[in-house]
Amino acid sequence: MDSLDIRLLRELEHGLPLIPEPFEEIGNRLGLTGLEVQERIRNLKSSGIVRKFTARVNQRLAGISANALVAWRPADPSHRD
Repeated sequence: MDSLDIRLLRELEHGLPLIPEPFEEIGNRLGLTGLEVQERIRNLKSSGIVRKFTARVNQRLAGISANALVAWRPADPSHRD
């Protein structure tokens, strides 16, 4: 891990920018291309420095005001009507 990786991790602590090319934006701040940012993230993950890289959408900020959860109980295949 080098000083650029540390700067990248600091950028990622704030989350990804909500724009079409978030890795390009982060790369612009660090003097990298978006592909270089992604490659560094992959390297940090494969080395175990970054354990997991996930994204979560804030529903309210995205304009979603309601949602639903549906749970189904599958029929028992051994039970016949």
